[in-house]
Amino acid sequence: MRYFNGNLSQGFVALFSGRMIQFAAGGLIGLFLPIFLLTKLNYRVEFVFLYFIIGHVIYLLILPIGAQLLNKIGLRRSLRLSVIMDGAFYTCLFFLDKNPQLFLILSVV
Repeated sequence: MRYFNGNLSQGFVALFSGRMIQFAAGGLIGLFLPIFLLTKLNYRVEFVFLYFIIGHVIYLLILPIGAQLLNKIGLRRSLRLSVIMDGAFYTCLFFLDKNPQLFLILSVV
């Protein structure tokens, strides 16, 4: 019995490829973001830990709201919104030197 007949839709291949790239990029961010934050925060490890703790707590609080929003607006619009949020995250990283208050916004985005 075969579960896969060899035919994949173009949309599935594009979605799967995009997710593979996103997971690889997420792994690289997970590797280099602590190093980047450590250099930007004057080598204070407690601030880097604080960043990740704040980010995970906010994620836990926002997760149910995000699931409801996903059901309400749909997958396509939520993917577009995630691209905008990722852009905001990288913009905040870029301007972190000029405005240290962006540190808090980074953990939310």
